[in-house]
Amino acid sequence: MSTGHGLERRSWSVLSSVFTRRTSCCNYTSITTRAPVTTPLPTRAPVTTPLPTRAPEFKNCPTKTTTVHVNEHNVVNLKVALQHIVATDHHGNVLSLTYSTMELRHCACSETFRNEHQIAVSTYPDDHGRIATCAMIVRVHDPHPPTFVTCPSKIQDFEDEVINWVKPTVTDNVKVYMNELRSAYRNNTRFPDGNHMVTYIASDHEGNIAVCSFRVEIWKRDSKDPAMPTTLQRQKSSGEHEHNIKDKLHIILPVLGGIVLIAMAVILYMCCRRSRSGMRNTSQYAARGHTNATYGGYEGPPPDYDNIANQKLPPYTSSEPPVYEEIQKSKLPDDAGMDNPTYADPEEVKVSVQKLSDVTKA
Repeated sequence: MSTGHGLERRSWSVLSSVFTRRTSCCNYTSITTRAPVTTPLPTRAPVTTPLPTRAPEFKNCPTKTTTVHVNEHNVVNLKVALQHIVATDHHGNVLSLTYSTMELRHCACSETFRNEHQIAVSTYPDDHGRIATCAMIVRVHDPHPPTFVTCPSKIQDFEDEVINWVKPTVTDNVKVYMNELRSAYRNNTRFPDGNHMVTYIASDHEGNIAVCSFRVEIWKRDSKDPAMPTTLQRQKSSGEHEHNIKDKLHIILPVLGGIVLIAMAVILYMCCRRSRSGMRNTSQYAARGHTNATYGGYEGPPPDYDNIANQKLPPYTSSEPPVYEEIQKSKLPDDAGMDNPTYADPEEVKVSVQKLSDVTKA
């Protein structure tokens, strides 16, 4: 027990020395108390939410060349053609996509590499602004073959006729590469008798093919086969009739030509004969000293009509004209068969009139 009290006393004295001290001032003793010592709390760092470990990603980004097909207008929309490509964010939500090129066309060429394109597909940013990109090679393919707009129907004719048809027309959504005739015989030629198949083959730059075929049936004109088409039988009968007409024309035309030639020869002979007769009469008149000149052959200007008008007629007499029966035949000229010439010169006319007047007076 004494030991315990001693320990308590020493502990109290130690605590008193720590928390109090004695001071002497003005004959009294004061006890000073110390403020308690406090330990400051540690400062905490701001709380941050860690980013999700998974960024947006594509589930099926192609690793090989992807083929897309153009439509009948030669256009392919990549958003529709590549709709199987999907991307999601870390929550599993599907993200919208953007394409470096939205539409592609097939070129009018046969080189494959010219129809291959590098396309990049990217996602819209997720909640944290992150995006994903899918790069691929896309090949444009044309699955549509050419189309024949027109194609000849079956042709039936005879072997002596020239067979012709209108060349088929063909179109394609990109461009027609070839439209070739496959036949042993060409257009605008004669075909031998029998059945023949004429074929046109058209292809585009992708290698798609279209075919136009029609049959050509050729018959001998003298064939008695009852299987000959009715149209050919009618042509055959009409052709025979035309052939008979041609044969008759071959006979009639030469005869008519001969008759026309003979008539022309006769006409020419008559014209020549008449021309010679006229020349003979002209030479006779020239021998008698007369000319058959007309005013139409008068050279130079016509006579002055004013001078002719100034000439006065002889004075009028009331004597009766002589009776023709009283004129003595001896007073007539010896050459009673003289022609009645025409004169072109007015002076000659005056001289002739004067001579007749003298003969009549005599």
